[in-house]
Amino acid sequence: MKSFRIGIVSRIILFVVLFIAVLTTIIYLIIKPTELELLSKNEWCVDRIYYHNVLIGPKTDVFAYFQDINGNGPCAEICNFKMHGELALPGINSPAINGTWRIEENGNVIMKADSLESVFNGQYELDVTEQQLQLKSLSTIIYAHKDNYRASNPLQDLLNWQRAQRRR
Repeated sequence: MKSFRIGIVSRIILFVVLFIAVLTTIIYLIIKPTELELLSKNEWCVDRIYYHNVLIGPKTDVFAYFQDINGNGPCAEICNFKMHGELALPGINSPAINGTWRIEENGNVIMKADSLESVFNGQYELDVTEQQLQLKSLSTIIYAHKDNYRASNPLQDLLNWQRAQRRR
C-alpha cells in the first residue's frame, strides 16, 4: 500500500491559499452592506409597477426634465427610502408620492403612502442587491434599479445621517 505524501512546499502553499480564502471571506462578511443600507443609501429608478398582475406604471407627471448632451438625465421615476423614515415614490399618472416606511425585524418593509394607498400601502417582501430592487406585497410588485446617474454627495450623506441620529 502506497502512502500519499505532500511535500513541505505544497503544504505551505495550500495553507497560505486556505488562509487567504478564509480571511477574504471574513473581510467580505464584515464590510458587506446590510439590506437596510442598500435600500436607504441608494436612489432607485423604478422600471415597472404591477398592481394585481397588471402593469400600471410608473408614470410620474414631471414638470421639468433635464438631460446632458448625451441624452442622459436623472431618473424621473424615483423610489427613495430615507434613513429617517421618509419615502418618495413615483406617481401613476400623478406627481411623485410621499410617504413613510420602516423595516421589520423579519426584513419586510412596511410602506404607507400619502396617496394611492390601495397600490402602495402594505407589507413588502424585500429583495435588494447592489444594483437591483424588488418589493412584493399581496397586491403590488415594484421593480427598480440603482439610479447610477446621480452622483453621491458624501457631505449630504453625513448631514442626513446626523439629522436621522438627532431624531432618534
